[in-house]
Amino acid sequence: MVQDLSANDKFYHIEVDVDSTVEELKCLIAIESTLDPERQVLYYRQAILTDSKRLKDCGITNNDMINLSITNLNQADQDLMANFFNKMNKNGGAKPRMS
Repeated sequence: MVQDLSANDKFYHIEVDVDSTVEELKCLIAIESTLDPERQVLYYRQAILTDSKRLKDCGITNNDMINLSITNLNQADQDLMANFFNKMNKNGGAKPRMS
C-alpha cells in the first residue's frame, strides 16, 4: 500500500501495509521526513487518526491522501484532542480546523 501524505505543500509517498497502525505509519514518515512521530497529527476525511488504530480500520485504502500537521502537543494531549473531535464529527458537530 502506498500512502500520499501532505504537509505544508510537501508530499511524502510511503509504502505501508493496511494492517499497520497509525503509529507505525508515523514512524515511517519520521524516517522519510525527520519529523518526530510524537509531533505528527494525521487526518483522514476530516478525522484525526489515533495511533493505536490500524489503517484499514480507519477506512484508508491504497493511494488515499492523508493530511499531516505538526504540533507541539505531547501524545496524550493529541489522543485527547482526537477523541474529542472525532466524537464531535460523529454527533454532527462542527468540523475541526487545525493548522
